[in-house]
Order: sequence, then structure tokens, then C-alpha cells
Amino acid sequence: MAKKIKQYLTDVLINKIDYYVSIKKFDFDTIKEMLALRFPV
Repeated sequence: MAKKIKQYLTDVLINKIDYYVSIKKFDFDTIKEMLALRFPV
């Protein structure tokens, strides 16, 4: 179950990144936010 949730969140993140890239609003803060969500420190 937890694996499925993690996979879902990862897919959502990838989709968000693709979205930001596609609208050319990809800045450093966005990258940091995405990485922080993906790899909690």
C-alpha cells in the first residue's frame, strides 16, 4: 500500500515538473521544492 502511495506521489511530482518545464516557469526555487519533496532531508 505504502509503495503504491509513494509511486503515485512520484508520478504527480514528475507530472508537475513536466508542467513547469512546459510553461517555461522552471526556476531554482521550484527545483529545490521538487527535490525537497522527492528527497526529504
